[in-house]
Amino acid sequence: MIAVVESELEFPAAPMPRLADLQAWDQGLCRREDSYELVEGVPTPAPAESIINRVAATLLAGLLNADRGDWIALIAMDLTVHDDSAPTVRRPDIVVARRRRGGDVPSARLLVSEVLLVVEVVSPSSVERDLVTKRREYAAVGIPTYLVVDLRAEPGELTLYEGRESGGGYADVPPGSSVTVTIDGHGIAIAVDDLLA
Repeated sequence: MIAVVESELEFPAAPMPRLADLQAWDQGLCRREDSYELVEGVPTPAPAESIINRVAATLLAGLLNADRGDWIALIAMDLTVHDDSAPTVRRPDIVVARRRRGGDVPSARLLVSEVLLVVEVVSPSSVERDLVTKRREYAAVGIPTYLVVDLRAEPGELTLYEGRESGGGYADVPPGSSVTVTIDGHGIAIAVDDLLA
């Protein structure tokens, strides 16, 4: 007789539906162990982050929260980018949002109106999505500041998008090894070296 320990069995996750609305997303699709974002109503795989990227996000959230005002930096929090008939819900590596008060209605997702800064840590599978698609989406919905952390090659780069072009998109800026993020008048200096363990 062979004994099977249940914890050693792997069961595939239930198939993801082809389309989903925000109600289905909130009722459980967003809490699956395999990571997804909702893009124009289509559940889209968002591969797990590497240890280096997770460390960078954790250290950066610590820097952003160390001297915070009326905000909090949250790791991997769902953000509703569009809530129309083809909703988009992203899960940025970090979202800096205004702190909610006790009487605020709780939600599993943040709203764009609450967001002060979005941070994405680039991984090999997310280069175009982070540098092009999300940059365009975040600018279009009025997110004031977007920081891209790229540690794929030495020495690493930080690109801070906050200025606007005449069409409303973020202005092109060169990447660097350090930036100063301004949140509600507070300047926070961030260097690539701060994000490496």
